[in-house]
Amino acid sequence: MFFQYYYKFGSLITAIIAISVGLFVYYRNKKSVVNITWAFLSLGIAIWTFSTFMMTLARNAAEGYFWARFLHVGAIIIPAFFFHFSVAILGIDKKKIVISAHSIAAILLCINLTTPWIVSNVSPKLSFEYYPDPGLLYIPFLIFFIALPVYALLLIFKEYEKAGGYKKNQLRYLIIASLIGFSGGATNYPLIFNLSVYPMGHPLVALYAIIITYAIIKYRLMDITVALTSTGIFAVVYTIILGLPFVAIKFLKPILMPLWGSNWWLAILILGMTVASVGPFIYMYFQRRATAFILREERRTHSLLIKASEGLVNIRELKRLLKTIVSFITKTMHITNAVIYLWDKEEQVYRLESIRFRSGFKEYSPIEAEDPLISLLKERKESLVLEELKLKREYVDVEEVVSQMKDLSAAVIIPSFIEDTLLGFLVLGEKKSGRMYTSNDLAVLSVLSNQAGLAIENAIFYEEQGKTLAQQFQEHRLKSLGKMGSGIGHQINNRFQAISMTAGSTQMLDVQELKKTNLSEEQRKLIEGLEKSLNDIVQECLRGGNIARSLTQFSRTHEEFKPVNLAEIIEGTLNLLSCKFNIEDLHINLDYAKDIPPILGNLALLQDIFFNHLDNAHDACLAKDEEIKKGNLKAEEQYTPKVSVKAFPIDGLLHIEISDNGIGMTEEQLDQAFIPFFTTKATSQKGTGLGLSIIKKIIDAHRGTISVVSEYGKGTTFTITLPLAQ
Repeated sequence: MFFQYYYKFGSLITAIIAISVGLFVYYRNKKSVVNITWAFLSLGIAIWTFSTFMMTLARNAAEGYFWARFLHVGAIIIPAFFFHFSVAILGIDKKKIVISAHSIAAILLCINLTTPWIVSNVSPKLSFEYYPDPGLLYIPFLIFFIALPVYALLLIFKEYEKAGGYKKNQLRYLIIASLIGFSGGATNYPLIFNLSVYPMGHPLVALYAIIITYAIIKYRLMDITVALTSTGIFAVVYTIILGLPFVAIKFLKPILMPLWGSNWWLAILILGMTVASVGPFIYMYFQRRATAFILREERRTHSLLIKASEGLVNIRELKRLLKTIVSFITKTMHITNAVIYLWDKEEQVYRLESIRFRSGFKEYSPIEAEDPLISLLKERKESLVLEELKLKREYVDVEEVVSQMKDLSAAVIIPSFIEDTLLGFLVLGEKKSGRMYTSNDLAVLSVLSNQAGLAIENAIFYEEQGKTLAQQFQEHRLKSLGKMGSGIGHQINNRFQAISMTAGSTQMLDVQELKKTNLSEEQRKLIEGLEKSLNDIVQECLRGGNIARSLTQFSRTHEEFKPVNLAEIIEGTLNLLSCKFNIEDLHINLDYAKDIPPILGNLALLQDIFFNHLDNAHDACLAKDEEIKKGNLKAEEQYTPKVSVKAFPIDGLLHIEISDNGIGMTEEQLDQAFIPFFTTKATSQKGTGLGLSIIKKIIDAHRGTISVVSEYGKGTTFTITLPLAQ
């Protein structure tokens, strides 16, 4: 009885998994031959296993025979598409054999659906009431089923022997998964020939589908060891979970029947539901522990890289900065070589600026801006992985890019963008261990590269100017804040880069995987809230670049202005502020009509205005509370922070008042409120003094006005006017 249920429900679960992963892979890239052939292969597996499930439910021989023939539709499809999928992922040309394989499969399908020559009948075998009997052509079909996958595996083994790093790991997935899947599926055939071998390996086909899908979609996520460990833990946990109710039936039924009578099965049902509900958490616990153990060295490396990236902006000497980057990466990640190319504005080429090679160093020529490698970096705006590019036939000039990466001894190229400008790129060689670059590696390196890009731009800026922004301020006494626009842009970019790094690190948590588990409603809402917060952070980081660009190009920002609703501005601002502190602490009162006319402006810039004011209001309220506790300020009653935002239209302008009951400003502070580098905050770590000066520039660019009224110990009110959209 146990084996029958094991076979029946194992078939159903495998069918569900196969069709799910097939569709998932297909919709990830509908144009990829690898994805398309895998989708059809998964369809074949789903047809085979679902028909097997239905055959076990057949009420008579006619139904059993129908499903026995239909399951062989899937069995015929599988070898043809497995071979097609294998040559596609290998990137080799076997067009004639592929066409022949599909032609033979089509002939066998016609024979199977119209004659009894493949499946002649069904009959009772072991515990199965209906199981297929072989027809006259069953042996030729079986040869086709075995020979084509064996030939494909021989090609894979041949390619595996000469492959390295990333490609080798990918083929390792394919080999192991194929051996698991086909060996499991092969256990179905002995019983067809009346050999009393129970098809125990049938559900292993599900593991095959899972592993291959993982290899296609996330074969850079982690090492094969992690994938197989996770798969093994999954198999063990769910084998116990699915098997426990059946074991309970055998041992507990005699005990429960005298107590519960005919309702004894309810106890088994409750047990099964309880075990099923805790199963995902058991799996996640062991999977997390195993992954942490296997990837402990990788995560230590990532931690070092993230910490190092935070300190890059403090290095202002360009040569020392570049040397530090290549030296640190090669030592920390244990790679053979690292090279940095930077954009040369005078020569209009990308020039090698820093290099660290273990061996085989050679001179590299500058790379033109129209070079295929540069074009692909600008088009994709993400890391290029050599072995991955070999499979990307859809890209123009991909063969030339692959050849160029080989000439550069590049396993990976990490671009560094400032806005939409490719500042430069980092060329990394193979790891000395021979292991692949994982998705986590690339994510951390991308953060490092972007931070390095910002640091490089800062270093270039300081070299060109020959003095710091603070020195310029002291020397010129703010004769023209516009001349300092690019410097201010750098400051803002630093802030948004810090947010980006935080979001990048946090997004390593796989929120989607958590949402798939059986969670309570409260836990699900918590996870959905976390996911929304992460998405908000990413969106605001993207808008940050827009702000920095607009500061130095105000003459063109009017082209980007469009009607913006005040409610949309406030909502985005509060979402971002909620990532920094609990906005409920401010007791914000929003006082404006729902149908208030829209503002003519730029959403990202307008949100920055409100973000700065509300953030300052929060700091002012904290400062007042601290002064009250110290006894420096007297409070008539218990102090509660309060902030209000009022808005009303008058004569084509929207008047906005942002008030708080925080610490306020003295008359001296009030006179200097909009002067750059002046701050009322205790230390420069809390504020640079650029906030209000930048806000004023943004409001000026919107052809608006800003004024402030404040009294120390009482609070502050900012009054802003902005043009309404006509």
